[in-house]
Amino acid sequence: MEQDLDRPAPRHVNDGRMGTRWASDYSDDEWVRIELAAPAKVVAVTVARESACATEYAVQTSPDCVNWKTVSTQRPDNWQGRRPARR
Repeated sequence: MEQDLDRPAPRHVNDGRMGTRWASDYSDDEWVRIELAAPAKVVAVTVARESACATEYAVQTSPDCVNWKTVSTQRPDNWQGRRPARR
């Protein structure tokens, strides 16, 4: 995470504000988890990113936060701003 900045904190990953964001610690093994209020089918994930972005990301789902299933893997090579990760 960027040093001494509150702006890239994990709690901002889905706060709905484009002026805040989550940032990793510049390593390939970073991740963030979003817990939904109730079980739901994930049909799309929209990633709004800046120029310093991951070379790949995976969307995983779990009914119990123990058993995870990768439902989409994306590479931002051809991204134009936002792109949904679809199953």
